[in-house]
Amino acid sequence: MERSRKKSLTLLAAAIGALLVTVAGLNLKGTPAVTAGQLIPGELYDFQVEVLNGTSISGLARDATALLRRHGLDVVSYGTAAGEERDSTRVIIRRSGDSAALLIRNVLGVGGIVTDLDSSLYVDVTVLLGKDAAAVVRHP
Repeated sequence: MERSRKKSLTLLAAAIGALLVTVAGLNLKGTPAVTAGQLIPGELYDFQVEVLNGTSISGLARDATALLRRHGLDVVSYGTAAGEERDSTRVIIRRSGDSAALLIRNVLGVGGIVTDLDSSLYVDVTVLLGKDAAAVVRHP
């Protein structure tokens, strides 16, 4: 009987410990606490982003998209920009305020912010990558 009671108490203690670990992993909103690498794109921010590669560096838009998504940003499209090759990155405000553009520039570490409103694009911010983004995006 005593052995059965010890086993029950051990199982109860393990269950309470697991519950405490789960509760400790919750933030004030009651959602699981996560690191930047675990964020679900679009979960934290209410704006959409497109990323365009303005360089001849293959895969730069894809890599920048991955970096932005790791930080919880909702990149809805990426591709290659038309026109000549760019040296510097531009973060273009399309439909939202400057807070979205500031956040993106902080994540990328590069980029001048400009406003060129265009609600027909269905994105809030366009990131036009230049050569200056390559070192940051490829080696964050």
